[in-house]
Amino acid sequence: MKRDEIIYKILKEMSIEITLEDLDNTLNIGFSAEDISGKTNIPRNIVSQELNILNKTGRAIKIKSRPVLFIEINVLENLLGKKIERELFEIKSMAEIIDRDRRTKIVSTKAAKDNPFHKLIGYNESLSIQIKQAESAVMYPPNGLHVLLTGPSGVGKTYFAQLMHEYAIKEGDFSENTPFIYFNCSEYSNNPELLSAQLFGYKKGAFTGASDSSDGLILKANSGFLFLDEIHRLSNEGQEKLFSVLDKGKLRKLGDSGKETEVNIRLIGATTSDPNNTFLKTFLRRIHVIISIPSLSERTLEERLEMVLKFLKSESVKTNLIIKIDYASLYYLLHYKCEGNIGQLKNDLQFMCAQAYLDVIMKDKDCIVISNAYLSLEKTNQDIKIEKVLSKLDWDSDFIQIKPFGSDKIENAKKLQENFYEVIEAEYSELNKRNFSYEDSKKIITTKLKRLFNQMFIMSKQKNDDSISLIPKQIMYKIQKVVIMIEKVIETSLNDSVINGLYLHIYSIISNIKKGKSLTAYDSIDVKYEYPAEYVKAEGIRKYIADIFNIDLPENESMFLTLFINAAINSKPNLLKDKKLAIFLIAHGETTATSMAEFANKVFESKVVYGINMPFDQSVTRTLEILIEQIKLYGFKEIILMVDMGSLVYLGNIIEKELGVKIVAIQNVTTLIVLEVAKNVLFTELNMEQICDKLSGEELLKNIVVKNDSAFENKERIIITSCITGTGTSDKIKKLIQDTFNNILPKDIRIITKDYHSIDTADKLQKEINRNQIVIGIVGTFNINIPNIPFISLEELFSEDGIEKLMEIINIDKNIEDLNYLNAIEDISKKFIKSITLQSIIDYLTILNPEKIISEIEESLEQICDTLSLTISKQKRLRFLIHSCCMVERLMTSKSEFEYQIPEEYRGKITEVCVIKESFNTIQKIYNIELIDRELYCLYELIIK
Repeated sequence: MKRDEIIYKILKEMSIEITLEDLDNTLNIGFSAEDISGKTNIPRNIVSQELNILNKTGRAIKIKSRPVLFIEINVLENLLGKKIERELFEIKSMAEIIDRDRRTKIVSTKAAKDNPFHKLIGYNESLSIQIKQAESAVMYPPNGLHVLLTGPSGVGKTYFAQLMHEYAIKEGDFSENTPFIYFNCSEYSNNPELLSAQLFGYKKGAFTGASDSSDGLILKANSGFLFLDEIHRLSNEGQEKLFSVLDKGKLRKLGDSGKETEVNIRLIGATTSDPNNTFLKTFLRRIHVIISIPSLSERTLEERLEMVLKFLKSESVKTNLIIKIDYASLYYLLHYKCEGNIGQLKNDLQFMCAQAYLDVIMKDKDCIVISNAYLSLEKTNQDIKIEKVLSKLDWDSDFIQIKPFGSDKIENAKKLQENFYEVIEAEYSELNKRNFSYEDSKKIITTKLKRLFNQMFIMSKQKNDDSISLIPKQIMYKIQKVVIMIEKVIETSLNDSVINGLYLHIYSIISNIKKGKSLTAYDSIDVKYEYPAEYVKAEGIRKYIADIFNIDLPENESMFLTLFINAAINSKPNLLKDKKLAIFLIAHGETTATSMAEFANKVFESKVVYGINMPFDQSVTRTLEILIEQIKLYGFKEIILMVDMGSLVYLGNIIEKELGVKIVAIQNVTTLIVLEVAKNVLFTELNMEQICDKLSGEELLKNIVVKNDSAFENKERIIITSCITGTGTSDKIKKLIQDTFNNILPKDIRIITKDYHSIDTADKLQKEINRNQIVIGIVGTFNINIPNIPFISLEELFSEDGIEKLMEIINIDKNIEDLNYLNAIEDISKKFIKSITLQSIIDYLTILNPEKIISEIEESLEQICDTLSLTISKQKRLRFLIHSCCMVERLMTSKSEFEYQIPEEYRGKITEVCVIKESFNTIQKIYNIELIDRELYCLYELIIK
């Protein structure tokens, strides 16, 4: 049977297993090329090609999900009982076929549910651009981009930052435990030293009062997000220190003269100030994306009305009462000038509800009624737009009714939100006992409410969690000390949600004890015998809480703390300290490696194989980072590295150099090989070398154990020059390097040119070089991100330190005592330093008038950025200008074909490409050239990549 028929047969057999229930419950079902490759042993890329042919010939439906899925068409038609039209042979989702009438509703509902940003009112209107910016910043490879949120107080910058964190976990390569650390710089703005200590950490004795060492918030945010509210309060010195951390990825605590600590954070800053007038230019260079959150006055009336109704709904839930609001009050809320934006709108609404609640308890009403009695005396002019918006509501006489949820949600809401209604009830009860009149009671309670709401509004700006915003500040500081003490005792950093839970728990204990209420008794009194070590720690914490708050804290609380400590400690990974040797398995695909590892571990009832998945959109560099993180975490000293493709085996060389561990690599791995290797590791006394020697002698593993090849001295050293536009610019870069080094280029080094797309993955690069060659560096426009191969971009090449980087790659011996030789190197450096202006670079790379073409292309770029509302970095601008000048020259002189494959994900960017084409109209006329689609999409990639 031919290969294509085998693939079609397997696809049909797999498709037959799909049921109507599957179609009804799942929008994207089907089978990927990887699924079928696993059943046929045909390489995945070949299967993918054949499946696409089956789709084009009408034998299979193609669903363009991630990964791409296929279903045999006859099976699907039989299930649905209808013929599938040709236009539906290639679809984005099964919903397009199953129910085309409901498709829009299904997709939008799913998107609203799945995308955290859809919690925002106005996500598809006023905030659509901001959300796109945020999504791009979070997902930008490899590690995301640093972001600055700007906008006046109360617009929701903190909530927006939290949603970026949620989005990263939902859509990006982030775990559920990815930290989100909040810090308000204004709290320490008058004490720069203390502010630095909070952020960067400090060693014991670094300053007066530093009785212990502290990690600082940046380290706590490692591998996650650090949100700095009011970041403009950072001093210039603080900005410089933070810039250094972002730039180098390294941190040194205050008072620490030792080795710097590596750290990887995504910074989100929030400011009410103009960035250009507030921050150092060097600091702003590290902020890649500035997102401006609009004020309430810039939002649509529909969005403002939605906010009002949402906030009223929240108050209805907290009180379990219907809220009625009249036309005049709603009109006023949509009209009045709300200086504090959304924060003030929420605060004002809560205050109105609280005032109206007085009538509920004083006059025994069954609902909260908000009328013009609670409005300010501000005069409102007639606004036809507001009247039009309000006319669309479902009015019950002169009121809109807002009803609460069910009781279970009410209880949760009461626990998690500020329940100031209890304050009102308690105050009224006290005043009633003392025979105060209705009017006097109302006046006294209203005055207290004003004071309470002012405090709430101020604190809500300082804290990122509403559930703890009513805890008095002096108590907050004490609880913070308790949390720090707990983290120290259990030697574990707690995430934000756990910390917030502890804040509420401890505050609840203190409040109840001071009110004379007894604490809940924990049923499992035996926990102190079950977890004696944890109980001893818990007792210490309980006594510390009692001392710091000067209260009598009963032993019951130690039961809770014992269980808490046990859970926190056991949530840490098992480090397997008794084992030095482990197997790490890396395989392409979403779950391939972890599935194989899990199977092997279950067979042998021991965790010996650690799987690292490599999704097809994940770079080798990111995979290497994960591998290094896990090896460091578990502390293994010997590693058998198993990979599914030979190109990944060189990761072993990098790990050996960086971590000093012993590694042997095994390529072309299968489940059977994993089991064989795991069996030898677990059930023999052989060391790693002996195991690999034994495996190499077995027929099953013949020629797949890879020994590290350190004999580089016999190989020809290759420097590759590469350009996305083809080999034209690559040839010029090659000539520049050859002319610069002239006769002093070592004889064993050869410079070759390659098209970017022919080497943009490790596998492709391996095919492009001979076995007796080794690539020592790549110079070009785009980094192919292959670890252990240095890359110099054009921007770096033409920078002041570009020549040093190039000489380091070539490894010219700087210690040779030949003065002429040293003088030659010095001349090279001077020559490069003199050539760092854009004009001289373009002059070297093109035959065009540099000044004229640069001016024309800069004008086009400015037009693109203005139209698409883009802000691009200096590096992107330089790359765009160099590429565009080379492009114009190429089209003028040779009219050659441009070999650029348009990425599938860019084909939908029709508007952006049209804008680029329009901006180049004048240049096309002046130089009598025509930009075809491939050229335009390449320009688009240069701007966004």
